[in-house]
Amino acid sequence: MKTPEQLGDELKSLGVENVYFQPPGSGQGKLKYPCFIYSIGSVSQRFADNEMYNHTKRYTVMWIGSSPTEGFEIIEPVLRKFKMARYDRFYTADNLNHHVFDIYW
Repeated sequence: MKTPEQLGDELKSLGVENVYFQPPGSGQGKLKYPCFIYSIGSVSQRFADNEMYNHTKRYTVMWIGSSPTEGFEIIEPVLRKFKMARYDRFYTADNLNHHVFDIYW
């Protein structure tokens, strides 16, 4: 079974040093940008004969950075690296650019 730590390692292999599963809270330091932040979003389950026979965790993965163009350059590598990935949305908050992906891992 693949672990959240392995997902973090795969995200780091895309050339982004700062990858957080549980980002530091206030008082514990600040996030360093650009970065990936990921968390478990849901679990996809398949059933047959009233039994679960398969499940896959969906992680919500955010790339956050200050450069609007740098984030667009990460989209293709993420989608190529993870066969079960989907680009969800882009938004800006606090002068930071956020690219959100759903990755089934």
